[in-house]
Amino acid sequence: MKVTATQEGSVTIVAIEGKIDTDTCDDVEAALLAHINKGAKRLVIDLADVTYVSSAGLRAVLIVGKKIKSLQGKMAFCTLRPVIWDVFEASGFTSILTVCETRDGALAFCQG
Repeated sequence: MKVTATQEGSVTIVAIEGKIDTDTCDDVEAALLAHINKGAKRLVIDLADVTYVSSAGLRAVLIVGKKIKSLQGKMAFCTLRPVIWDVFEASGFTSILTVCETRDGALAFCQG
């Protein structure tokens, strides 16, 4: 699992590669929270290179989402593979989190 971040204006774009499961979810959560703790209130989470998300990974995502919401920030996920979309949809996350088809769409949401 690999996490990289770039900045585009006021939006922090975090790209995750690999699996988000019981072995990696704490690292993913810590990496995302580190950006929030440094002042990021607008996050785009690019999941184009994520191949698997377990329930532990979903929990980590939810924790980060709640933290952003408590700070009145914005967070959007983008470029989910069909298998990852299915996991988000089956868990109900597509109705409580913002999921965009493209990175540009997620950026537009977070900048708005």
